[in-house]
Amino acid sequence: MAGVKIKLEGGGKTLEGTTDKEGDFSFSVPGPGTYVVTAVVPFEAFALQYVGDPPVQADATESLTTFKYEVLLEKNQCNYRQLNIIKL
Repeated sequence: MAGVKIKLEGGGKTLEGTTDKEGDFSFSVPGPGTYVVTAVVPFEAFALQYVGDPPVQADATESLTTFKYEVLLEKNQCNYRQLNIIKL
């Protein structure tokens, strides 16, 4: 989904951005560590969860849903996560 607000927190930094027209985003992080990713969509929704996926917390109202999950990065590691958002 395009235009979703994204925030990444960790390593003493907070980075913010939005998803592109394909629904993708990326951040250059300051180094290895645990980061918290927050995505805010402008409607009530839920995320499909697959077996083995790390948990995603969701806080929904009729007009806004916030999804939050942790990412643990090792040195020189990339992490990709796909959230399948379903509008209620």
